[in-house]
Amino acid sequence: MLKPRDLLTEIADLQEQVNINRRSSRATYNQTGTAITVPQSIVHSFTGSGDINGWQMAGWWNSGGTIYNKRAFIFAFVPANFIVTSATLVTKAMARYLTGWTNPPDGYYTIQQAKLYNMTNVNDAALDFPYASEYGILYGAASVSDISTAAWGGFWSPAANATVQIKSADVKQYLTVGQGVVFAVDSGTSTDNTTNKNACAMNFELTVVGYKS
Repeated sequence: MLKPRDLLTEIADLQEQVNINRRSSRATYNQTGTAITVPQSIVHSFTGSGDINGWQMAGWWNSGGTIYNKRAFIFAFVPANFIVTSATLVTKAMARYLTGWTNPPDGYYTIQQAKLYNMTNVNDAALDFPYASEYGILYGAASVSDISTAAWGGFWSPAANATVQIKSADVKQYLTVGQGVVFAVDSGTSTDNTTNKNACAMNFELTVVGYKS
């Protein structure tokens, strides 16, 4: 039978163990048993949007008889007082299924030699709005950085079929806390010599993981 002092000691030991278990959910311990605080991870998710059921046009599209190399964009903002541990950009390409065209024949077609860009100055932009033509956002040439090789290993020519094609990239180095970030994709070909084959619908998912500083 435990003596009163032994009983109190055992209760104290049990309480200390409970406290340790509670702290272990918020901290880890080094080899000497010293508690090390582990910051709680925070995930910020951003998704692109567009007028094709949330998707955008990318590549060489025929608009009113004129061919334009459309860029698809994703805009995001990384909060201040935030330390980024990882950032992944997922680019999705949905092939077009053409029917009833004289050329090309019916079938799936998609963007070719897609390139990925980072806009180094998100405020160096204007809305290009010509008369009786297509409008869109234009960035200054000095603010457009081709990161296809660094992020993708080169240009991307996704498969043309009924399955959405996906390309992932580590884009942590292009993010600056407290500032906006813009990524964009278009076709890397200088002209559309494929008779309406070189285009797709595109969307993005940007996932930024980190913790408050």
